[in-house]
Amino acid sequence: MGYAGYRRGRPLLMSAIFGQRAHLSVGGRLIDMFAIVGILFATSASLGLGTLQIGRGLQIITGLGELGNAVLIAIIAVLTCVFLISAVSGVAKGIRRLSNFNMVLAAVVAFFLFVAGPTVFLLNFIPSVVGTYFGEMFQMLSLSASWGTEAEEFMRSWTLFYWAWWVSWAPFVGVFVARISRGRTLRQYVSVVLLAPTVICVLAFSVFGGTAIWLQRDGVDIAGAASPEDMLFRVLDALPFAQITPIAIIVLLAVFFITSADSATLVMASMSQQGKPEPDRKIIIFWGVALAGVSSVMLAVGGANALQGLQDLVTVAALPFAVILLALIPAFLRDLSTDPMSLRHHYARTALDNAVRQGMDEHGDDFALEVRHQEGPAAAGHAVDSTGERMSSWYQRTDENGQPVEYDYRQDTYVDARPAVADQPAAGERPTVDERSPRNGRPPEQH
Repeated sequence: MGYAGYRRGRPLLMSAIFGQRAHLSVGGRLIDMFAIVGILFATSASLGLGTLQIGRGLQIITGLGELGNAVLIAIIAVLTCVFLISAVSGVAKGIRRLSNFNMVLAAVVAFFLFVAGPTVFLLNFIPSVVGTYFGEMFQMLSLSASWGTEAEEFMRSWTLFYWAWWVSWAPFVGVFVARISRGRTLRQYVSVVLLAPTVICVLAFSVFGGTAIWLQRDGVDIAGAASPEDMLFRVLDALPFAQITPIAIIVLLAVFFITSADSATLVMASMSQQGKPEPDRKIIIFWGVALAGVSSVMLAVGGANALQGLQDLVTVAALPFAVILLALIPAFLRDLSTDPMSLRHHYARTALDNAVRQGMDEHGDDFALEVRHQEGPAAAGHAVDSTGERMSSWYQRTDENGQPVEYDYRQDTYVDARPAVADQPAAGERPTVDERSPRNGRPPEQH
């Protein structure tokens, strides 16, 4: 999506990957609708689960009894106000500041567990986790219901649900990470997105999970907790500063709630406005309220059981979207095949191959290569017309209605919000054009 939006000049929509005007077709709009619905339900399930965990933390800290739905909905309402303020502020302000604070607080909590918990055990545990992960990867990939009822239950509650959950999150994560990665190369993007979360997840699961395992083996009944929420706070209760750490965890959960909701709200608002980079505030507020409303309704109807139903709905809704994700692969490869960089590599391979063949045929091993004008089948670009419609139509940026958008060479930016008239140079002044800017509708790589 980042490539289609920032390299091809298309809107940041799932459907835009299929072509310059695909988002304007009926099929394209259906794809974007599936994406928005998937984001809504997947994020609502996450927020509902987070609310239950925050509520359980408040029970432990305050000593209150069972919290009713009114309290849980009040928690959602407060957090909704905060994440709407963050979302309306945009990516550069509210969302960035909350995300940075979230990362720092999460690192502090993990470091505390590492130091206050079984440090030596964890130092031995982390390499074992990595080795076990890679050692059992192919065996776990082949896990199926044929292994027995226990394997079937495990796959239903873990593998399939998390697969569906992340499929539903794919458009949200794709759009958001693409927006904050503008200007990066594909290699940088793929490397960081694959490696950084993997390392963080390995460390987080190892520190939290390893500490719980060590406490269980040391006599603390972690496994006997009534719910996953209780397990987390039992681990904290067995470590130093048990009066402070639950508060830090609640704050951390709340900020996780807020950062997930504000970015999801911003993405849904953008996608519902044909990929508008800065969506209208009223649209942002609408999706934020809808997000909170779905979570609140599910909690009010049946609490955790209702959230399980919502998770099942996410699993069902993810199946058609998984087909869309598979269809994106050939569409993306098709775009890459006509990229200026791909064309340059194609020219280079063809030119060298033709030159070497001709040299061997005419002169044997004793020949040298030279660059000169050539026409016909022996030319490097004979098989590709770089000025043809298929190769050059995407160089011209268009708005959501398919109308051409002019380029302001003085400001080095597209004229999206102003009449499509570029600034003219003063009398006797030569126009200054940045070599990185597109000219005549083409990117610099074609000149």
